[in-house]
Amino acid sequence: MSKSVRQRQSVVVRLLDLNLPSNRFILTAFIFSTAIVTGHQLVRGRPVLTGLALGLQAGFSVFLSWAIGRELDPDDPRSATVAALLGFAIFLTGPTQLGAVVALLFAVRIVLRSTGAPPNKLDLVWLTALGIYSARRPGGVPAAIALGAALVMDGRLPAPAYRIVSTAGKALLLLVLAAAAYFGSLTPSWSWPRGSQWIVLAFVLLAMAGWRTPTPASTSDMGAEPLSRRRLVAASWLGLAAGIVTLLWIGGPAIPALVGLWAAVIAVSIHRRVWPSRLRTA
Repeated sequence: MSKSVRQRQSVVVRLLDLNLPSNRFILTAFIFSTAIVTGHQLVRGRPVLTGLALGLQAGFSVFLSWAIGRELDPDDPRSATVAALLGFAIFLTGPTQLGAVVALLFAVRIVLRSTGAPPNKLDLVWLTALGIYSARRPGGVPAAIALGAALVMDGRLPAPAYRIVSTAGKALLLLVLAAAAYFGSLTPSWSWPRGSQWIVLAFVLLAMAGWRTPTPASTSDMGAEPLSRRRLVAASWLGLAAGIVTLLWIGGPAIPALVGLWAAVIAVSIHRRVWPSRLRTA
């Protein structure tokens, strides 16, 4: 990291240290996936801006898959590497909802406390805006609720956050419901999975069925003590619960909508079964 967490205006945003191979990998993967999809769209005759927009969606799908993988498996960057590759594949199964994926990323990060500090007042402002933005569409409502729940949970887990964080979480939950009602996204829009979405769903269900959470050895960005297993368990199941509710709420479209979550869940599950020996540095 180029600055300590305490010196930053935001304490829940993690900076990329390019001295780390995993971070250099995801920067390269972001650029390549964006370029590949953009180029493909241009070859098909799509307008430049349309092609670039789809390319950036692919790039951020890969990046967010990697980022959630780093949170769910903080000890070994190999999980995140696999998640990035899966993120690109899942992106191809349908439209994404990147706002919802970002909301889930920060929900998991807040509960895990991987940065080492609870959200500050500035964080609470833009996290509230993020939750409301996510609630604009049915597929984003569970993620927005998970973000509010994460703030409330942060005050009830080891090393609890300041009371204002929990209060902000309760306010966000009310605002999310109000926003969802305003945008008309409280009504379920369920549809059956299509084609490759069934394959991804099968892997997701297998990953959930065998999910386990070992005690982490990694430390937070600003601390010397290992991350809390209780927090890691809570963060993992908060993300999984949001994903399950989204599947029940909108059905098959939840697979590409929450691309980063599913990619990370499958990757972490595969890693913990195939590579039981864990790296202790990131």
